[in-house]
Amino acid sequence: MISIVIPYIRRENIKHLKELIKDCGVEYEVLAMEDKERIGCPKMVKKLVVMAKFDLICFLGDDCLPEKDFLKHAFKCMQDNNAYLVGLNDGTGRDLPTHWLADKRLLEHLENREFFYTGYIHCYCDKELHDKVKELDKYVYCKEAMVKHNHPALTKTPTDDKDYLRVYSPQVKWRDASLYYSRKYNKPMIALDVKCTKCRNDIEIAVPKELLLSLSK
Repeated sequence: MISIVIPYIRRENIKHLKELIKDCGVEYEVLAMEDKERIGCPKMVKKLVVMAKFDLICFLGDDCLPEKDFLKHAFKCMQDNNAYLVGLNDGTGRDLPTHWLADKRLLEHLENREFFYTGYIHCYCDKELHDKVKELDKYVYCKEAMVKHNHPALTKTPTDDKDYLRVYSPQVKWRDASLYYSRKYNKPMIALDVKCTKCRNDIEIAVPKELLLSLSK
């Protein structure tokens, strides 16, 4: 049995999402809760995990479109690789657990027993989780576990969704990125967006906080 946790802010998506989950290929329960106070995905996931009955937890966002047998494939990957965390395939080709299947045993190895560190507002929590479980050699990415992420940044669709614009604003992004790099390198860091003059793409760099402050004087 698998507990599927879904923190949501788009109430209109939940009914269709639950219908798609019915073809997941395993027995499950669904725990869905609206984030009415906008406390953020990491904190909502922690609340729902506490409520979960089973030792295996699947996290899905309310903008997911899971395909047939996605959890069946993820569970097999977990068993075959003796993994604690399985990254679901969101169609982007990224080896990143944006959405995932996890074993609660992993919590013993994570700070405050949190799958997503609750210091983050929204961004970078999946990247830190990926780093931690890779260090344990308990991570596997399952290509067969298809969960399309219907996200405007991925579909290249303009949006006026206030919640997307809020959590992916430069202020939130830089704040969460700075926290990620500070925790990763165990020193105060600041994330900056810069433009690559050769490739003309925006890239992100992290610099020590004391260096940036000294340059600004």
